[in-house]
Amino acid sequence: MPLVGALSAALVLSGCKKTPQQQILGKWRVEEKQSVVEYHKDGTYVATQDGKTSTGNYSFPDDSHLEWNISTKSGTNTFILRINCEIVFHGDKADLTTTIPSQPGAPGFTNTIHYIREK
Repeated sequence: MPLVGALSAALVLSGCKKTPQQQILGKWRVEEKQSVVEYHKDGTYVATQDGKTSTGNYSFPDDSHLEWNISTKSGTNTFILRINCEIVFHGDKADLTTTIPSQPGAPGFTNTIHYIREK
């Protein structure tokens, strides 16, 4: 009987674990920068850096990747930039790592952003 109780408790506790889609919600400060990103439940975000605000959409193609769709304007043209990064949560911190593979004539690079949840 103790085994059944332990298994039941494990199932209940595993059901309480937040998904990445739930964990990302709220305000996050980019470590060592004057930048804040707020993620909303409807799949939109608002980023503020150096007094400038930008908005866009985000999604999770799977539980370990976050994808941003960033709208930017140049003159009368609007461009959509899609960025996919790996995301790892550590409680009230998160690491977002973007890797751009090398292309002919252009080197690749990897960049990691460290988030700290705003309370």
